[in-house]
Amino acid sequence: MGMEVSEVKMRAYTFWDVALYVFSIIAISTFMCHFWWPNTVAGYILWAIAGAFAIFSIYSGIIRKAGIQEEGVKKGMASAAAVIGCLVLLGLTVSAVWLIVPLSLSPYY
Repeated sequence: MGMEVSEVKMRAYTFWDVALYVFSIIAISTFMCHFWWPNTVAGYILWAIAGAFAIFSIYSGIIRKAGIQEEGVKKGMASAAAVIGCLVLLGLTVSAVWLIVPLSLSPYY
């Protein structure tokens, strides 16, 4: 009665909103797991996966935030994904400088 045919409810989250969340979770989990095997092939692979998904998270967060008009929750989620991606990249840089490079150079000293 009070609803018109033209009123269409939008879905709560789109595919890209869920993808942002998944990219962030993969970036964080592989970043934390790469400390278990710091000087092995598995550690290097996890480090690279964390970096790739952190970059995906930053890029997708920035692009998604630019496309959202007025919805605060979705803007917050996109901003959080970009911030998480930046923090993971910063952490990967610190772990490379203070953990991976010294362990790789230790046999030569």
